[in-house]
Amino acid sequence: MSSSPFRNLIRRTLALVFVAALSAACSGKDGDDGISPGNSTSSFTATLTGGSAGVFSGSSSAAVGSGLFGIGLTTADGKFLLSFARAGTRPTPGPYPLGDNPLTGFSASINVGPPQAIYTSTSGTLTITESTVNSIKGNFSFNAAVSVGSGPPTSVSGSFVAVCASGC
Repeated sequence: MSSSPFRNLIRRTLALVFVAALSAACSGKDGDDGISPGNSTSSFTATLTGGSAGVFSGSSSAAVGSGLFGIGLTTADGKFLLSFARAGTRPTPGPYPLGDNPLTGFSASINVGPPQAIYTSTSGTLTITESTVNSIKGNFSFNAAVSVGSGPPTSVSGSFVAVCASGC
């Protein structure tokens, strides 16, 4: 058996951990996160149909680190986390295909719970509508399969404004 599926799972997991850490680090209030008042406010909305169906909203952040660029979207209660990651730097405006490997393009991972389910993007598009050192804005639409846990596939769509607290 090839080790490729295992390597891909490790890549997806590392990307999810990276974006979860940056989201937690950048989710402070004005005055304690390095974001000056008047800059874009972070936000997102996401709708899932199929597995783990629901409408979610919360805050978002973006950062570059360890050779990865990531966007993290999370609800205030931490029961929903959507991360987009790719190898490289801040993207320019335009459409980007979503797959399952952040080393060859953008990938998306969703952590929903309880009950715990982790989904990985299989196909779709992430469209960056604005990209500055202070914020990233965009929308997304993609399909995802369960990679940890069990359940049917899901379809995801939504939009975000992610603040780059340390600059992107």
